[in-house]
Amino acid sequence: VENTVEVNRFTVPTLHVESNDENIIALAQELTKDAKTDREKAEKIYYWVVNNIKYDYDKYIRQINKNYDNPYGAINTLETKKGVCYDYSALVAALGRASGLQVKMIKGNFIGVYSNELHAWNEIYISEEDRWINVDSTFGSTLKTRYFDNSNFYKDHEKLEEY
Repeated sequence: VENTVEVNRFTVPTLHVESNDENIIALAQELTKDAKTDREKAEKIYYWVVNNIKYDYDKYIRQINKNYDNPYGAINTLETKKGVCYDYSALVAALGRASGLQVKMIKGNFIGVYSNELHAWNEIYISEEDRWINVDSTFGSTLKTRYFDNSNFYKDHEKLEEY
């Protein structure tokens, strides 16, 4: 079998980014129904996740203790309304992709005062501006700070990998 069609991996469902799930699609359509631009879609998705998902500190502690046997992903996060940074990122990616946006999940480091810590966030392509913007819904939710297309984003974020 030979793949003859090139697929943009930032627009399709992937592991934990279940953008083809009916509940994800329905929510994405509801959130973005009045959006006229990619930026408006991205903001509506960002603010919904920031305001409706809670940080799962118990899961975080399990991960710190090297216990990764936890449910992850967009569907689980939507159903439980909680997650860690990877889950926030997966949900933003799934909702974005379900609404027609190109969305990357980013693996990187949060650069703290005393140490660096593994972290996840998103990059969303804004077609009308022809550029990718950084979006960190975890920090938006937990720190109550706008982490949507910040000019100083890389002051405390270090990108390692995108998928």
